Amino acid sequence: MLQIQRILVPIDFSEHSTRALAHAREIAASHGARLDLLHVIEEPVFPSFNTLGAAVYGKPVGLRQMVQAALEELVEERGEPDIEAGFGYHVQRGRVAEEIAQFAKEHDVDLIVIASHGLTGLQQLMLGSIAETVVRAASCPVLVVKAFGKSLVEPHDTTAGGST
Repeated sequence: MLQIQRILVPIDFSEHSTRALAHAREIAASHGARLDLLHVIEEPVFPSFNTLGAAVYGKPVGLRQMVQAALEELVEERGEPDIEAGFGYHVQRGRVAEEIAQFAKEHDVDLIVIASHGLTGLQQLMLGSIAETVVRAASCPVLVVKAFGKSLVEPHDTTAGGST
């Protein structure tokens, strides 16, 4: 039987990724595993100069800290279940699927829980599938949580006074 001690959840702040987080929290709670949240800031590709020859690069100051704070807030607002082994919050820059697979390998992750955005047809062909690429590249098992259909966990209502 697979001993799950560390779970990685890629977060893009979509509803789909928060659904994957809910699944990962349940698995982590039942296995006593640590939960690592990872957000990858994809670097846009620009030419190194514009028509005037001036650089067009620029990274917003404090972006990494803002994203990390948003990850922490996401965990706090979702609440239950409590994870005894704790959380890790990580922000990387690069190509999303490659960074997820590399993080999992470097940090000895036992399971990746990732959301599928449910793209099909031309959208999937043009945009590709991060989840599909991670499944192929990962060095550990990957649980893909579909964007629609059945769920293994109760939905979480974040509206004031709402319940599951």
